[in-house]
Amino acid sequence: MQGKARIKEHPIHPMLVSFPIGFWTGSLIADIAYFATDNDFWTSMGATLIGFGIIAALLAAVFGFIDYLTAPMDRKTKGTATKHMLVNLGVTVLYVINYVLRARTPETVTGYVLSVIAIAALLYSGWLGGDLVYEHKVGVEEKKEGPKDPRSGERARVPAGTTRR
Repeated sequence: MQGKARIKEHPIHPMLVSFPIGFWTGSLIADIAYFATDNDFWTSMGATLIGFGIIAALLAAVFGFIDYLTAPMDRKTKGTATKHMLVNLGVTVLYVINYVLRARTPETVTGYVLSVIAIAALLYSGWLGGDLVYEHKVGVEEKKEGPKDPRSGERARVPAGTTRR
């Protein structure tokens, strides 16, 4: 069951989520580097990565929301999708707060703590996203089965988007 946010049958949302995940993970690594070296470059790098992560998350959220509205889902799947969306929005809000705090005081410990909490929530959200794909088949186009192969008795798989003649 796929939503309408696709490029040639490929869902867009999963293509984009790696960007905020990468930026925000990089910001946590920059924080660790700052504590290890006491070099101010890393505080600046961390804040920059958080900013890019916020922009990327909002872009991914647009396509995720389109899928949320257009993919056919049963009640349980919709509940998991709603939880996934709300956790991601919460993570983004944490990073917006984090970004503002760092703009005022670059070496604030609160910002570092927020990063750790947000990454933990992001891991949970990723688990929910994986559950949507692997358990509930959201974003997955089911393959049509062809006729049985007389030699093996198994059904032949027909690639999505093709028709048998």
